[in-house]
Amino acid sequence: PSRVVEPSENNLQVQEELMDKLIAERESTPPALDNLIAKKYIRTRKRARGSDHPFPLGTTVSQPPTGPGVSSEDEAISILRTALLTIEAALPLGSIDTSQHGVWRPEAAAYWRSMVQNSTGPAYLMGCVVLLEDSLSSLWMYPQAKHLFACLPRHWKAIKDASVSSVAVRVWLLDSGIRYNHVDGGGNTNSYSAGRRRHSR
Repeated sequence: PSRVVEPSENNLQVQEELMDKLIAERESTPPALDNLIAKKYIRTRKRARGSDHPFPLGTTVSQPPTGPGVSSEDEAISILRTALLTIEAALPLGSIDTSQHGVWRPEAAAYWRSMVQNSTGPAYLMGCVVLLEDSLSSLWMYPQAKHLFACLPRHWKAIKDASVSSVAVRVWLLDSGIRYNHVDGGGNTNSYSAGRRRHSR
């Protein structure tokens, strides 16, 4: 017969520590992204992705590839992919329309994450960046970031002339410009819609 192990304070503590370790490993990102603001909000409550979808949301977030045949661009693209997935996972509730018919409904969000994960070059990844950028409510962006984004090349131009450095600049600006700590407590999409109308002008 199987033995029944009675729970003890020590057993529960060990289990809790093991769970924390597993979560930390699952949510690990490359050291190059230690300064990414989004990292601080991955496990914060009231994220747009919802509590039912733990990071990394079915995608593979891993350390950048190394070894023979791997170029510096390959490594950089891998890091930028992870940065973009982290930013999206940390988006606060209300910053993007996740309703059933919203621009970031579950099916659309899952497809976008797949696009990011499978992007193989700067142009493809830049397309993912501007798609996320254009889907966000301007109400969740700092005013300084809005001004800086206005100075950047238009989306079609950014994709056409994309390079690793231009993608990195856009990703960094996006991460710096999002108000991660600003949450729509009611999950109301009205504020999102108002922000999109302003953003689209």
